Amino acid sequence: MLSCRIPILYNAPAEQEEITLYLASDMHVGSMSFNEKKWSGFEKLLSAPDAYVIFAGDQMEMATRSSKSDVYTQTMRPHEQKVWWKDHLLPFKDKIIAIVDGNHEFNRASKDADMYPLYDIAFALGIENRYRSECAFVDIGVGMRKKEQGLRHRYVGYVVHKAQNLANYGTADAVDGIDFFVSGHTHKAMDKPLGKLVYDPRNKKVTERSVENLVCGSFLTYDGYAARNAYRPGSQKLYKLILDGKGKSITTVGFYI
Repeated sequence: MLSCRIPILYNAPAEQEEITLYLASDMHVGSMSFNEKKWSGFEKLLSAPDAYVIFAGDQMEMATRSSKSDVYTQTMRPHEQKVWWKDHLLPFKDKIIAIVDGNHEFNRASKDADMYPLYDIAFALGIENRYRSECAFVDIGVGMRKKEQGLRHRYVGYVVHKAQNLANYGTADAVDGIDFFVSGHTHKAMDKPLGKLVYDPRNKKVTERSVENLVCGSFLTYDGYAARNAYRPGSQKLYKLILDGKGKSITTVGFYI
């Protein structure tokens, strides 16, 4: 497995003038609350030629005898959850830019038994170089900036399952040089872009830089664990980023399935 300090370098086909980057986390496959209908709609979106995806953790429920989740309400054994994901991601393996562990994978499998189920899935798909356990820096090339030199427009993002700060936003301020920051975990879809002042010591200028800052929603229905603990129902909103290949520009789009 590769260190999170090693960036994931990914180039979309040069002829694509823009790509759609879908952001997803907290599917919890194996949970009785997993919304399979929503996932089916998401799969259809990934079938588009310009569609790509980042997975930000908790793809699996991974209930064990020592976990908070109840093994008796799990709809699949952990091994079956891995097989389910391998089968469902196989058609899209070339569109997956990053897979990052969530607490359901790490705390329940890796920490207790030195097992990394999402790595196993990535390995089975032949994309283990796009898996990171803790977090991931992604560097995505889109379109052509200087065709004669083969230079692309590049978009840099930071992906982590759990952003631990006030309102789950402050962590984005701790990472420099990024265009977008993606997290999950809370099941509360949120979009809060951040602005930064950047000083350029070479040109002696102060410029403004914006960072798209997004928390992914979940693929769960409101019942079971959430209802039992009186949590507020979360928005079913999802997010995608439109990355321009003709000039560097990001458009954030929230949508529902």
